[in-house]
Amino acid sequence: MPQNTIRALILACGFGSVSAVAEFRAELFHMSEFSDNADLRFSNEASEREDTTGFNFNYTRAQKNWQWSANYEVRKINFDTNSANPQEDTDEYGGTTTFAGSFFRQRFDFLASHTRENILSSPSDLSLQNNILARDTVVVQPTFNFYKTNADTLSVGAFFHQVEFDDDVTQRSSIDSKTEGARFSWSRKLSNISTFSLVAETSETQYKEDNIDDLSYENYQLGYAVELRRLNYRLLVGFNKSSSSTTEELESPSALAQITYNTGATVIDLFANFFITDSSRGNQNGITGNNVGETSSEQIGNGDTSIADSYELLTSQLSITKSVCPRCVTDIRFRFAEEDYSVNEEESQERIDVIWGLTYRVTPTISSRFETRFVNQSFEIPDPIQEFDQIGYSLSVEYQLSEKLRMEFEVGYEERDAENDLRSYEEQTFLFDVRYQL
Repeated sequence: MPQNTIRALILACGFGSVSAVAEFRAELFHMSEFSDNADLRFSNEASEREDTTGFNFNYTRAQKNWQWSANYEVRKINFDTNSANPQEDTDEYGGTTTFAGSFFRQRFDFLASHTRENILSSPSDLSLQNNILARDTVVVQPTFNFYKTNADTLSVGAFFHQVEFDDDVTQRSSIDSKTEGARFSWSRKLSNISTFSLVAETSETQYKEDNIDDLSYENYQLGYAVELRRLNYRLLVGFNKSSSSTTEELESPSALAQITYNTGATVIDLFANFFITDSSRGNQNGITGNNVGETSSEQIGNGDTSIADSYELLTSQLSITKSVCPRCVTDIRFRFAEEDYSVNEEESQERIDVIWGLTYRVTPTISSRFETRFVNQSFEIPDPIQEFDQIGYSLSVEYQLSEKLRMEFEVGYEERDAENDLRSYEEQTFLFDVRYQL
């Protein structure tokens, strides 16, 4: 093949001589948390110290047409307690790798990612180590933009999702799944600030266990997006359904709303999502699948991994951040999730989270934060064991000792008022966290 032809193909793919931009950050850390109620019990409280030592890194490499990023954390957790049922020491890792690129003059898009996260295997139960389960999700998504002009883009693509859970004593890995599907989309630019879209997808999900039926899924949506100087929003509305050979077809509307308003001093973000998913993929299914939550263990709408079932999922979050003085920022978040199960109706539930915080910078190197949180959990079929109200408070101080070294102290209090008194508890904690940036 002529040398100039080879060079042309390389440049078309986006792997030419344009220099790549790379960034690497890493840090070592150690955390010690002291609790006066290690088992989260109503009585006979046991004290505990949880030591976590680890390493995290973030690497990003970008070129003109593609970007690759890796963000992972490795942790070793040890428990020192006088509890009759001590939590087991463990080694963990979690994070995300993503590659996204657009090649052949934006005719071919490719996305691949891996995510490992900790979720609560039974979200309605206590947040203890024996209720935390690791989930690995691999996504591969090639897309061919077969018609592309300044105004219109027509695309067809395939996607592959694989979900695996770590084995545990209750064998949650039985709902490991593999999803294969196809997607068609049309996007039309209406103006310099607005875009209209149409998306349709179909998929088939197979589970690891032979006694769990394959699940078919379809989703069709119309979308409209606007980008202004201070206001951006994206709206999707449509219809989705899922079915298997032994269960009734589950049908419902599907919708998504993403709105951001930013004045500089005030930032308002609204996210709302309604779609059908299953207890393997949780809140990651479909065109509009997304995660709502600060950390993996706090994500809501992930479903109960002890069962295999489809459910309608509504998740939403409203967050408001405002600078109220040169040194202080206040923020408030409202989160809501509703899971409506197809077969296991007793698992259908609602959860409300309200979090308010105030951050104050005392000096250029010292900052403090006060935070309060309220949680309400209820079930469609009343369940006195798992329904509760919960409130918590925390006060933290962070000190930047040098450019690379910082430490944080935090005191916290949490109280759960459950319908069943034996599921109620109070807990006081003290946390010490030191981090060194490499």
